[in-house]
Amino acid sequence: MHPVLLTLPLPDVALPVLPALLVLSALGAAIALIAWRTQARDMVVVGGALALVTASLAPFYRGQVYVLGDLPIYSYGVMLCLAFVAGWVVSLGLAEREGLPREAVANCFFVTALSALAGARILYLATNPDVVVSVASVFDLRRGGLVAYGGFLGGLLGSVGYLRVARLPLWAWADAASVAVAAGLAITRVGCYLFGCDFGRPLAASAPGWLRAAGTFPRWEAMPGSPAWAQHVNQGRLPLEAQASLPVHPTQLYEALVGAGLCALLWRLHRRRGFSGQVFLSFALAYGSARFLLEFLRDDVGRGAFGPAMGAVGWWVLGIAIVALAAQAGPVWSSFAGRARVRALAACIAVCALLLGLGWLAAPNEALQLSTSQWIALASAPLAAGYWRVRARRPSTSYEPVSST
Repeated sequence: MHPVLLTLPLPDVALPVLPALLVLSALGAAIALIAWRTQARDMVVVGGALALVTASLAPFYRGQVYVLGDLPIYSYGVMLCLAFVAGWVVSLGLAEREGLPREAVANCFFVTALSALAGARILYLATNPDVVVSVASVFDLRRGGLVAYGGFLGGLLGSVGYLRVARLPLWAWADAASVAVAAGLAITRVGCYLFGCDFGRPLAASAPGWLRAAGTFPRWEAMPGSPAWAQHVNQGRLPLEAQASLPVHPTQLYEALVGAGLCALLWRLHRRRGFSGQVFLSFALAYGSARFLLEFLRDDVGRGAFGPAMGAVGWWVLGIAIVALAAQAGPVWSSFAGRARVRALAACIAVCALLLGLGWLAAPNEALQLSTSQWIALASAPLAAGYWRVRARRPSTSYEPVSST
């Protein structure tokens, strides 16, 4: 694992923070003004956002000085940036294929990305309020501290707001963005693995050697310690002298594989979908199901948990039952009829039986509460099924501009 990809050597220079933020704010305002005059409206949004954010932060840093020095470039931050680049390419390409105007889609992506970052950070801070030690700590994203579902919800709210103002169809954009989100999920989870966060429960002694090696996170000498190592030491599972964590489930890689698989499936579905919104709703159901199950293998303490405590197998059965009923009420009922519907129902029952068996073997034998992400996943299943039945009655997939009259 490589939490720091590289370190940039910088001179030891004291930089006053307030003037630097004001300079950035002025630069953003200048970019927005020039873009407005040249009718490059996508850059108007970029420049305006830069000016607004930096000007808003400036008062909190009055009198503070930042000393430049060797700057570590964290793996998670790099992978997060790569995820946004991939999301930009994928979402704009698919949206243009639908006939959506490129300039408006570019603006929407920028608004969605900012909203997703804000939502992911807000949900993380809401479940881990103890990490807020200063204003700067709220915006420190280089080492993670984002919740995927918060990003999905924040991005959705940002998209809805912008598309209503721009008078563009939500579902066409949601279909394109869902493929991009799945690609971004695969990339960012690799960043989580390199940094060592979002790790899983300790592996059984009988686990294969390659899996134990993949799930062993070394102690970092130049940092406080990898998250898994630090948690195991704090919980008394390891001595302070230990040079690596216990072998754990590399749940980051599990979810990266889920993201890559979903990206491939959703890309194919986007070409063959029967109605606008089908790709987005498929992502909501599929990712919600996978995330609900994978959370039982997670062990990091920063996920947040609430609600009644029950055995993991009981939660597993309840979750699968909710998702299965949602799949029957939405995709199966809308996509199949007659004997095909019966065969689809049988296939769904077989998959549920397999998952129940895996849950019985893999779920921890202890009472636990559901995490924040698991509650959101359970709530999203019936919502997605309900919207599926409504949207399936509107088979049009082409973009039709909203009338301004």
